[in-house]
Amino acid sequence: MWNHLGRAGLVEGSYPYQNNSANAVAGTHFLASKLGSNVGWISCYTSRGNYGRGAQNMLLLSKPDWAAGACSFGNSAGLSASEAWNIDKKVDDGLATTGTLTATNSYDGQTDCLTDNFTNEVITSQYELNATRKSCHLYFVLGL
Repeated sequence: MWNHLGRAGLVEGSYPYQNNSANAVAGTHFLASKLGSNVGWISCYTSRGNYGRGAQNMLLLSKPDWAAGACSFGNSAGLSASEAWNIDKKVDDGLATTGTLTATNSYDGQTDCLTDNFTNEVITSQYELNATRKSCHLYFVLGL
């Protein structure tokens, strides 16, 4: 996606295609964010959706070294719960599991992003605002 948008002049920069997410670099293979530390906007598609939704296209704000499948939730995330919540409340409803922006724990974060363990995340999970570890992945749903 970023390659096409760059070539069309719709975003600044040139982004060559990278099919190995573990080696992707923010600002080189996908649009970088202002959060630094290789955090950026990764386009992805999930066939299983999240929080009861069906298949969907999403923009993932995170680090690229997530698990091998697109839109999966890897060990390395780019935001703390308070950073994710601040973005969520400005552009959406401020709730971690509803609206057009949703969040998940990283695999190794367990409950550093949301109040429920990664394997038990449910629609009532909330941001764990006391946690400081960067273990949140943010998903912007493109069309509901």
